[in-house]
Amino acid sequence: MSFFGNLFGGDSGPVTLNKQESFAGILLAIIAADGQITNEEGQDFITTLQRSKVMSGITQGQFRDLMNKIQKYLRKNGPEKLVELCAEHLPPELAAGTFAYACDLVFSDGTADEAEQKLLDLVKAKLNIDDALAYKVAEVLMLKNKI
Repeated sequence: MSFFGNLFGGDSGPVTLNKQESFAGILLAIIAADGQITNEEGQDFITTLQRSKVMSGITQGQFRDLMNKIQKYLRKNGPEKLVELCAEHLPPELAAGTFAYACDLVFSDGTADEAEQKLLDLVKAKLNIDDALAYKVAEVLMLKNKI
């Protein structure tokens, strides 16, 4: 690490995440896939987290710390690396549901641009979602978000 990297709090070692951080990180990466997060995407993201069972029971302080941690990693490493890190730490039993939430966020505006599609493919691969399930989830959520 460089002198200034050390001075300004650079890498402090490997990053580990809990299930809430992993879940939220994947969803944050999805809405940041195109390099920007619109107000609508940000609101959909927060609403999604508030409604999910995996996030229930965490305090406002824990939520703030979680968001700071995953946003910092996203800024430093980009959405692809955030997905890879989160997928490593996400419990396998949360993979399918996390993929469904990610699809819902991608399709919420009725479209999926190339960057979103590419990142969703990465999420699918890293979470070991099989093609049949991915197709079913995507098909249902595309229908849901047309209304």
